[in-house]
Amino acid sequence: KYLLYMCAFLMDFALGVYLVMAPIMAVRRTESNIVIGSMGVIFLGARILLQLLFGKLSDYTGRKTLILLSLIMFALSALTLLVAVNIPILLFSFLLAGASNALFWPILEAWIGDDVQGTTLMRSIGTFNIAFSSGLAVGALIAGYLEMIGPANGVALAVLLAFISFVLVLSRPAHSPRKLRELSSREDHGVSQRREPVFLKIAWIANLLSWGGVGVMRFLFVKLSFD
Repeated sequence: KYLLYMCAFLMDFALGVYLVMAPIMAVRRTESNIVIGSMGVIFLGARILLQLLFGKLSDYTGRKTLILLSLIMFALSALTLLVAVNIPILLFSFLLAGASNALFWPILEAWIGDDVQGTTLMRSIGTFNIAFSSGLAVGALIAGYLEMIGPANGVALAVLLAFISFVLVLSRPAHSPRKLRELSSREDHGVSQRREPVFLKIAWIANLLSWGGVGVMRFLFVKLSFD
C-alpha cells in the first residue's frame, strides 16, 4: 500500500499549494470578507455533502476509476486558477476542488483499508494520516515561495503532483466491484452487531470543533496578512 500512502502525500501536497494560492488570488480580486469566506463554504460544503454519496459509490464501480477521475478534476480546478479573472470563476474552481476531494479521500482511505483488519488496519490508517498531513504542511510552505514568483508556478506544481498520483494509482491493481461488495457487506454486518462506542461520538464533536477553528484560519489568514 506504499503507493497509496505516496499518493495521499502528493495530493495533499498539491492541495496545500492550492489552498494558499487560491485565497491570495481572491484577496487580489475583492475586498469582501464574505466572498472570501464563501469560497471556504463552497469548497468544504462540496467536500462534506458529496462524501456522503461517493463513499459507498466505489463499492459498485471500483476504487481506481473514481480516484483517477478525482485527480483529473483536481488538475482542472488548479488550471482554472490561471483563467480566474473574476470571482465567479474562482468560486467554480473551489467547487471543483471540493468535489474532487470528496471523490478522492474517502475512496482512497477505503482502498487502504481493504483486506486489512485489527492492528494492521490501525497502523495503515495511522500511516495514511501521517502521509496526508505531511503533504499539506509541505505544500503550504512551498506555495508561499511559488506565489512570489508567479501563480503559474504553483498551478504547474499542483498539476504535476496530480499527474504523478494518476500514474501511481494507474499502476496499482485493485479489487473488482463484485469483490468490494462482498467485503463491504461482511464489514457492514459486523458493525451492525456492535453498539456505537461513546468515543466515536466524542471524536465527531472534537473534529467539528477543531476543524471549525482550522477553517476560520485557513480562509481568512491571507486577508489578515494583507491587512
